[in-house]
Amino acid sequence: MLTEEERAFGARAPRSGGSSRGIRSSASTRGRGRWPLKRWTEEGFLAVASALSQSGVGVLLLGGPEEVERNRRLADATKKANAKGAPVVDTGCDNSLRQFASIVDLCDAVVSGDTLAMHVATALGKRVVAIFGPTSSVEIDLFGRGEKIVSEVMDCLVCYLSKCDLDPNCMNTIPAGRVEAAVRRCLAAR
Repeated sequence: MLTEEERAFGARAPRSGGSSRGIRSSASTRGRGRWPLKRWTEEGFLAVASALSQSGVGVLLLGGPEEVERNRRLADATKKANAKGAPVVDTGCDNSLRQFASIVDLCDAVVSGDTLAMHVATALGKRVVAIFGPTSSVEIDLFGRGEKIVSEVMDCLVCYLSKCDLDPNCMNTIPAGRVEAAVRRCLAAR
C-alpha cells in the first residue's frame, strides 16, 4: 500500500495531466540485465504511444537507468508527431521503487514486458497489457485485469534465453496494432 506521501509524489511527478478525458496509460520500456529480450521494440512503443496520444489518452513513459535515452527518444518523437494529442511524458528513470509505484498508481492501464512495472501494476489492481517473449506467460496471473500478448509466429517461446540469434526474435514479431487494441480494451473495461 502506498503512503499519502508517496501518493503526493505521484501527483507531483511529471505526468499527462493534459489528457482530454483524464485517462492515462503507461508504457514501461524496461528490459535489462539478464533479460534484455523482455524488452519490446522501441518502434512498437512509439506506435502505441502515438496512437493513444492522438486519441486523447495521456501516456506516461516508465523506465530505469538504462532507459533514459530510449524514453527521451520516445517522448521527443511523439511530441513531433502528435502536437495536438494528449501528452506523452517521460516520468524519469531515477525514481525509487515506491516512487515508481506511485507513478504506476496514476495509470488506468500499463503496457509492459514481463518486468517490474507489470508486477507493480498487477499488485496495485491496474489494467495490464503484458508482452511476453522468452519468459512464460502462463506463470503470471493478471487476475482478470488485463491481457497477455505473445508472438503468434514463433515456436520457440519460453526459451528463457538472455540472447537470441533469431532475426526477428519473438519480441520483434509482436505488432503494435495488437498491443494498441489490447490497451484500448483494457481502458474500456476499467
